[in-house]
Amino acid sequence: QDLCYGLDAAKQFAVGNMALSMFQNVLPSSPEMKNYVHEFVRELIAHEIGHTLGLRHNFHGSAMLKPEDLNNTALTQKNGLVASVMDYNPVNLAPQGTKQGDFFTSVIGPYDEWAIAYGYTPIKSVIPQAETRTLDKIAQRAPEPALAYATDEDVSAFLDPQVNAFDLSSDLLTYTQWQMDNAREMWKKVDRRYPSQGESFNEVRVAFDAVFDYYFQYSQFLTEYVGGQFFNRYRYGDAKGRLPFEPVPLAQQRQALTMLQKNVFSEETFRFSPEFLNKLAPSRWSHWGTEPSSNLDYPIHDNILFLQSMVLFDLLSYDRLSRLRDAELKTASKGKG
Repeated sequence: QDLCYGLDAAKQFAVGNMALSMFQNVLPSSPEMKNYVHEFVRELIAHEIGHTLGLRHNFHGSAMLKPEDLNNTALTQKNGLVASVMDYNPVNLAPQGTKQGDFFTSVIGPYDEWAIAYGYTPIKSVIPQAETRTLDKIAQRAPEPALAYATDEDVSAFLDPQVNAFDLSSDLLTYTQWQMDNAREMWKKVDRRYPSQGESFNEVRVAFDAVFDYYFQYSQFLTEYVGGQFFNRYRYGDAKGRLPFEPVPLAQQRQALTMLQKNVFSEETFRFSPEFLNKLAPSRWSHWGTEPSSNLDYPIHDNILFLQSMVLFDLLSYDRLSRLRDAELKTASKGKG
């Protein structure tokens, strides 16, 4: 699991690096690229130090801000891009036509401060009951939106669309479309710019696959809206009128399906030029730590079919169909139609 996080975090870093180069013409030796590297390393170090202090993952932390606030540095550099550095946070790429803000959070989030307060606040008491009262007072802040918490057991349930590794924003439907649009623009630029003069055509294939993985990542988030339920860990009485499970609104479920039809299952989505596809040559270098691809030609149909199959498998999984059936009993009826 730790290995997977390391690999996926590296992929996020690589996509952000490509975006800087292709969207802003930033050179590897520039101050902008140096600052980008420092942003990534600071967040990574903060995450690991959080573990040394006893904090678990919080996969709800990335859902703190609305999409339109993610690139407002006056807000993010004061309160954080995310509620917790203990999430697996992705690179934040602004939509086309929008000024880029922070790529990674520059400060620890409100959840992190709250969790540390619970674990490390000095309590001058001689009996356990007095200590418990102080801790209960801190814990009663749990319903505050920025303190929402969901850890490893929650993310593996694939129930709550706001609880994922490497997602971002409180409105993942909007943010996902932004990132899919970014990916399409990156493919266009890869086609025009790669390979560099005198470089291998494998450079094109590596860049193409990096963008494909990024696209695949966001397409998978959409399935969790279908039959999904928002889940919280509040204790009874802490949040009036709130229950542990709250069904995802039907309009959002339908929007997710519409987006999947448009971005994953439409034949127009993956129309690449013959010239582009014929650039995707493999590396034949075999050495420690790397193996050449078994395919000389690029298996474009197989890769697209894999993406579509994984999304369809999730949509038609037993758990998701069961949740759709149960939703009729868990959702208040508002009349026919």
